[in-house]
Amino acid sequence: MKSSGSGEPTDSLLDDVIERLRVETVASTRAILAIQTLIARANVTKRPGGLRIYGVGGTGKSFIFEKIMKMYPRIDGGFRIQCPVVCISIPRRPTPTSVADAILKALGNSMPGARDADEKLEKDVIRSLDACQTTTMLFDEAHRILPASRMRGNKDMLAGDVGEYMKRLSDLSGRGMAWAGLHSFNELCEHDDQLGSRWPGSIELPQYKYTGEWRSLLVGLGNALAGGTGYKFDFDVTAEDVSRRMHAVTHGNFRRLKHLVSEMVRIASEERMLKLREEYLELAIDRLAMRAVEIDLSQESESDSSRTSSKPVRGKTSVLSRRR
Repeated sequence: MKSSGSGEPTDSLLDDVIERLRVETVASTRAILAIQTLIARANVTKRPGGLRIYGVGGTGKSFIFEKIMKMYPRIDGGFRIQCPVVCISIPRRPTPTSVADAILKALGNSMPGARDADEKLEKDVIRSLDACQTTTMLFDEAHRILPASRMRGNKDMLAGDVGEYMKRLSDLSGRGMAWAGLHSFNELCEHDDQLGSRWPGSIELPQYKYTGEWRSLLVGLGNALAGGTGYKFDFDVTAEDVSRRMHAVTHGNFRRLKHLVSEMVRIASEERMLKLREEYLELAIDRLAMRAVEIDLSQESESDSSRTSSKPVRGKTSVLSRRR
């Protein structure tokens, strides 16, 4: 890891490392397997279907797509690009043209321009998909297609022009499509049979309830943190009072949890310590003005408890540099 002139890592670098920490969960593993199945289907059938992954911000949707792109990397052979899977983020206030241009750019075509008709949009994209041997498309920020709709009264066009374009592209290209977005996108597909029937798979990434999986998540995060930065928890994060407190102030949201741990690391760095002491937790909560919410203390089932204890969440540090 790079450091400042004093030899200590800078706050911005520490924040970047912690933000990039990745932890696989039961739901994310299921979603990754579903996308792998979709990719396999797209290699053998012209109607592979599709998948919707949805949840609030900070539940790991983008991480899943990042994982898939590492598993199916783009290969640039100089004269020819092979891109088995392409991933784009739906632009803000999207139009059929802006979505098509985003796909073309991701495939290596940086020459977007005016087109006379939507049919030209589809032909340009399909031609590039064929040239790059692309079988599957991943669309992040899928909920952004909702504001494009100006015809919500028409049950056949709830997603507006962009939705119509994506339906045609799905049919004409024969590619698999996986979408990741907020709950509103999944609700759109549930109300529009033409969308839902094309991409029938549906996986929710929930915020963590206070169960064994939450405690396993804390363990996984601790492992990833130690492997990626050298900082370690100097107390038992799975202890009842500690794990419950961390759940209450983060609301079970992984992004908020990383934000909290980032501030604990900052405090330890100020004191030139590599161990995160328990008192740093409350100090970080105060600094960030985090507000605790009441935890749902519904009984954890024995099956859930045994599953999470026997298969702890794994911390991923492959993208990180180990701190010396």
